[in-house]
Amino acid sequence: MGALRDEDKPALLDEQQELKDAQATWGGTTGVLAAIGFAITPVLTAVPLAVGAVSVAVLRRKQNAVERLLADPPRFDYETSTRARRRRYETGALGEGQLAAATDQAAISTLRAAAYFEASVRADERSQGARITGRDEFVTWHLEEARRLFVMGKRWSGEMAATFNAMTVFFTAAVLDAGLDEAPLPDHIRLGELPAPAQEALRGTGLVVPELDPTVVREAEAHVVRRPGLSTVGDLAFDSAMKTRALTRAADKVAAGARALPARPSVRQLPATANDERRALQSREQGDLETARQYFLRAVEGGSADAMFELGALAHEMGDREKAREWLDRAATQSASMVKIDLKEIEAWSDSAQLPPPPKQLED
Repeated sequence: MGALRDEDKPALLDEQQELKDAQATWGGTTGVLAAIGFAITPVLTAVPLAVGAVSVAVLRRKQNAVERLLADPPRFDYETSTRARRRRYETGALGEGQLAAATDQAAISTLRAAAYFEASVRADERSQGARITGRDEFVTWHLEEARRLFVMGKRWSGEMAATFNAMTVFFTAAVLDAGLDEAPLPDHIRLGELPAPAQEALRGTGLVVPELDPTVVREAEAHVVRRPGLSTVGDLAFDSAMKTRALTRAADKVAAGARALPARPSVRQLPATANDERRALQSREQGDLETARQYFLRAVEGGSADAMFELGALAHEMGDREKAREWLDRAATQSASMVKIDLKEIEAWSDSAQLPPPPKQLED
């Protein structure tokens, strides 16, 4: 593909795998919450379950877009300009709380990234068709379209990374606030069966939620029921968040740190803070949890909500549930300003000025 350089492919391949893992994890998490009944008020029953279903749906859209980027045939409607197809998503259907707002933002950002990637593929396919028929003027136009659409998809992947990180904080807090931290995991889950309040909330978003394919169903069960080290719903909530954060790091690599919207002070990081987080994650991957904790503490001094969450996850992993809850509360407080971003600003963002004008043959 003309817009997709060889150096872009490794990051996309990494994200492709993380998207599959995150779908399985969110599918399994939703199945667990449905299986245990999430026995609290109807509103709280609806939102966390709907969040899981929304996550599966929008991540599937992104996965489809990434896979199309990596393999696309020519098409011959090259006298048509290319625009991103906005996927329907109604904000506010999940409620007005922080978890609902963060989910809305994560869903829109992910759908927007997928739409621009898919449009980039269509533009490149049209350039291939034009090349085959010898219409060089259309080849150049569509290649430029594809390049700019791909860049916009990368920028929205940066928004996806930031918004999904915030969403995981509020989701984990909702599960723990519901008193499910130490609730045992069920022996079996059945995916695709949501309680009526959750189904109603999901319908309100207008989002088309695909059924999980059998492979994802098997992976979901393995992720949440048969996996060593997971025994409670609290364990699962943190694990789901950590899997999602692995995905957001992959998405951020695709974005190369770019963002579609102006960075807010609440999410702008100093280079030193970002470096501390990277060192912390490397130390944790190497099994050096104490060194990871020290680097995360340094990142906290720089105001990093992600570092606060990671410290909560480490505390939970070490069995200190009180300290985990304390860090999670701090992360939620730090992340609260991020969900105040006006969703209308996101929805109204236009790509009209970002695309190249058509060739002279199509000016009329």
